[in-house]
Amino acid sequence: MLTAVAAAALALPAAAWAHAALLRTVPEASRTINSAPPEVRLTYSEPIEPRFAIVSVTDAAGRQVTNGQPTAAAGSPQTIVMPLKRVPEGWYLVFWRVISADGHPVRGAFTFAVGPNPGPPPQFRVPSLSETATTTRLLVSRWLVFLSVLSALGLFVLRALIARPVVRVVRGTSLRVLTLFNGSKRVAAPRRAPVQEPAQESAQRNPKRPDTAP
Repeated sequence: MLTAVAAAALALPAAAWAHAALLRTVPEASRTINSAPPEVRLTYSEPIEPRFAIVSVTDAAGRQVTNGQPTAAAGSPQTIVMPLKRVPEGWYLVFWRVISADGHPVRGAFTFAVGPNPGPPPQFRVPSLSETATTTRLLVSRWLVFLSVLSALGLFVLRALIARPVVRVVRGTSLRVLTLFNGSKRVAAPRRAPVQEPAQESAQRNPKRPDTAP
């Protein structure tokens, strides 16, 4: 049984276990644009939770030019939007860190320039950010997912390895479906079927009183 469960887990699509990959950016990486962008857009291969995302945009002197917090684009949960201040000509470094659906942090960086004469690209230093992959909300989310998976597996084992053998061994029992968590998980528990009492024994226990004449 455990072998079958392990085989089913291995048969899940590989995409479910893959890390988030950065597909495209606006502005494009290593490109020069003529006007200052109002925001930076990062599009990934899977939906991203903006509460756990960090996007830093710095100029050549290391000054932050972001204006607010990252948010998800309307109608596109795979895209993170970071608003920017009004930036002058020059080169800019975008450093990002997001959490994949499997709970692993993924990070990267790229540069872009605002022209028409941004000059040669400088040597950027990746900013030192006070961030960690084990925030309270992230830990709670991971434990909720972990406990949900364990509960589903335990209920499956309970039905397959305990409830069904008991029904086969104990006479007069049947499986009764118990619904838990608003029907999201179900487990079968043995229930003893009602035993019909023979008519002769019932008559002996409850003798009928003779009718009395008025």
